[in-house]
Amino acid sequence: MATLRGLNLDESTVKAHESLVRSAIEGDEGAMKELMEISYSSLYRFLFYLSGSEPLSQDLTQDTLLKAMETLPQLKEPAKFKSWLNSIARNLFLDYLKSKKNQSHEDWDDESTITSINSQALSEDEQQDIWLIRETLQKVDPDYREVLLLVDMEGASYGEAAETLGVSESALRSRLHRARQEFLSHYKKLDKAS
Repeated sequence: MATLRGLNLDESTVKAHESLVRSAIEGDEGAMKELMEISYSSLYRFLFYLSGSEPLSQDLTQDTLLKAMETLPQLKEPAKFKSWLNSIARNLFLDYLKSKKNQSHEDWDDESTITSINSQALSEDEQQDIWLIRETLQKVDPDYREVLLLVDMEGASYGEAAETLGVSESALRSRLHRARQEFLSHYKKLDKAS
């Protein structure tokens, strides 16, 4: 079983996705559109948890998809589309943070971020859990947050996450271990306080 967009998929589904990527690379506009549509929610979720801002996540998701459409013909390995797309998103987010005009980006406390996940369908306990996870993620070192988001929330393999972050797989495993420890420490403190 392989993973794609955080889901366990059979080999035929993975091959169909790779075929879609190949068709898009070759200029098939329908394949390109479908590829961007199926990538949107996973990409948005990754950027939302990375940035903590719904408007910023929407902007960066659009920017990422535009850049991906422009540079897709340069992708040499269709099987690595997901990690390639996440790398673009990550780099655009880092560029945003580095730009002088955007020194302070919106905070997790923004009401739109608290309610952006369909909270009507969630119980009060589930909403509290989501709030607690968001608050905890905000306290985690950004490098660790990226690893947690990619591996634990998006279901990326260690290899995919390492490629996205530009580190070796052993460095990723080490970073993930420390990230989980830091997350748990912050989570316990926040859970006690709430």
